[in-house]
Amino acid sequence: MEDMHQILETVHCSSAGSFLATIVHVEGSAYKKEGSCMLLKRDGSRIGTLSAGCLEEDLAARASEGGNTAISIDYDMRSNEAFSWGEGAGCNGSIRVLLEPADDHFYYHLCRLKTLLDMGKSVLMVKKMPSVKKDYEYLYITEDQEKFGEWNSPVPPECKAWASDPSKRISSGMRVLSDPMDDYFIHQIDPKPRIFLYGAGPDAIPIVSVLSSIGFDVTVADWRPALCTKANFPDAKRVVVGFPHEIMEDLHFNSKDFVLLLTHNFKRDRQLLSCLVDKELRYLGVLGSVKRTARLLGLREVPGYIATPVGLPIGAEGPEEIAVSIAAELIQIMRRQPEQKVMGI
Repeated sequence: MEDMHQILETVHCSSAGSFLATIVHVEGSAYKKEGSCMLLKRDGSRIGTLSAGCLEEDLAARASEGGNTAISIDYDMRSNEAFSWGEGAGCNGSIRVLLEPADDHFYYHLCRLKTLLDMGKSVLMVKKMPSVKKDYEYLYITEDQEKFGEWNSPVPPECKAWASDPSKRISSGMRVLSDPMDDYFIHQIDPKPRIFLYGAGPDAIPIVSVLSSIGFDVTVADWRPALCTKANFPDAKRVVVGFPHEIMEDLHFNSKDFVLLLTHNFKRDRQLLSCLVDKELRYLGVLGSVKRTARLLGLREVPGYIATPVGLPIGAEGPEEIAVSIAAELIQIMRRQPEQKVMGI
């Protein structure tokens, strides 16, 4: 999902001398799109990736040369020449990358960004692209209009408006705003999507592993302390032990949250559903058949806002394949536009 989350997990141990590479514009096909980023650290290590290997070595070489000025680099991988960028990698597009030196101020602002995202706030990132006549600047704006960064110019009114309503999710890319003489890169960074799994059986282990690897903030809950442990779920952000009526008081859901029930216990699932059916959630899924879920609800039909059985219908067998099908369904929900129907729901 959002590359920046992976980078922000390391900002506490990073130091000056690194470079942040961000894709700001794509024409044609590319391995990753606008907003994708990679941190090139001073020791030569990298966090994230921008391509299937087409760009990384050149960017690493540029970063190793040092410098304290942001630069914009264009990679044209559409050429058929033998030694063109992207040769043999299946790329057929043009990519512009912004390479920024990460000094102490830069890292301070990344730490502030991480704090806000951990608080559940979306942040609009604005970068004024470097040019011969214009200095490079960057700015972060929250939905409540908190601003921070290295920015000396007036804040474009369009950016204030976009930041104030993150639900509209402005698309990432280059923009010409109120000042037509400047080029701006705009990217909205949202908090990690949260998913709550109730049920800590063996089949939950690969689900948690897969969902964590694709960027979900995962909470696992169960009434059985022997199963619901950090040792069993090392990739979970948190584990909570308690019966449904106990934990519901401590879990604060919002309309962006995903909830998945997989207790395999009819009584517990019924208790959980009774607590959840009136909450506004992004996704509520119940492992099991449609007939079983209807019985849980005491209804003849399952309401459309409940996904059951969970996962895309790919013929999955076994815990690992089911985990993949569930992850695929959640990715599809994350990517779809509001008017689009999700396959299988």
